[in-house]
Amino acid sequence: MSTVNDHDTAEEQPSQEGFHAEVNSGLEPILVERLFTPLLRWVPESVAPNTISLIGTLVAWLTLGLTYLSTQLAPLGQGLALAGAGVGVFLSMTADCLDGMQARRTGRTSKLGEFLDHWLDAVHVPMVSAGLGLALGLEPWQVVLILITTTLIYNAQLVLYHFSGRFVHPGTSGVDGQFFVSLGYLAAALLLPTIGINPLVKTGMVLIAGAVQLRLNVFYYPRLGRHIVAHIPFVLLCVGYAVLYLLGAMDTLAFSLLVIIVSWRVTGTWVLRTITKRAYSGWDFSALLWLMLLTAAHFVPTVGRSLGAVLPCLAYVICAVLVAHNLGDLARHYRELL
Repeated sequence: MSTVNDHDTAEEQPSQEGFHAEVNSGLEPILVERLFTPLLRWVPESVAPNTISLIGTLVAWLTLGLTYLSTQLAPLGQGLALAGAGVGVFLSMTADCLDGMQARRTGRTSKLGEFLDHWLDAVHVPMVSAGLGLALGLEPWQVVLILITTTLIYNAQLVLYHFSGRFVHPGTSGVDGQFFVSLGYLAAALLLPTIGINPLVKTGMVLIAGAVQLRLNVFYYPRLGRHIVAHIPFVLLCVGYAVLYLLGAMDTLAFSLLVIIVSWRVTGTWVLRTITKRAYSGWDFSALLWLMLLTAAHFVPTVGRSLGAVLPCLAYVICAVLVAHNLGDLARHYRELL
């Protein structure tokens, strides 16, 4: 049984129009023309677009692993791991663009392809910010600021997509962000192992990034209009998990993974419901109940004792359960996506 709200109301109905993207970025068209289009010529037509999407996701997970590993290594190893993360972000970004281009080139556009593209982006978007938080060793409040604001942007974008049929980008796009993050990793690979980055510089970078991302949230909120209420449940979930993290209920890695998976669960459900023309309110009661359990486990002694050895890894258990829910939803609706 699905854990999401299935109640159909007039306000919750998705757009019945065909979906189209509105790209307002100045950099992305240049990258498409000068980089991705020439690269596409080297991709055999026999390669399925969805295969490219899945490879991009695998690379993104490997990149996140490199960012975490970089903090455990000696200076030379740290530099190499960060350089690898920069290359990984770039490759994942490239795959995210090439899959759609390959689909159009080979005439294999499909609902499943559109679904996978946006569904997997619900993982990719927070993963980029999570990797930065891990690699730079940011303070908890800094991790919360850059990770949550990034994740909220994509959720708001998908809520608008659900109700309007328009996949609207602000003056920048995910491609722009990933391009500059990849350059940032390469710069960090040179600086961190040798002279490091001054804490004041880190704070300034985080505040600027947070301000930019909050501005992007503001870009979407007026456009959502009355449908902004469908975005609020995700905001509350993110705030809840962030408060637990700031109170010491989990470490940075656990918090980062939770935000990534909760994004995949909720924002990914927006994608599924949009493609299959089903209503959705934005509430995911499984993620909410797990939030309540995690809160009780860490702040109610009797609950914590009852969980015993499970308590230290509870955040990872929650991630595993939410992943299983998402895969279950995909299995149940798979025929509708073909």
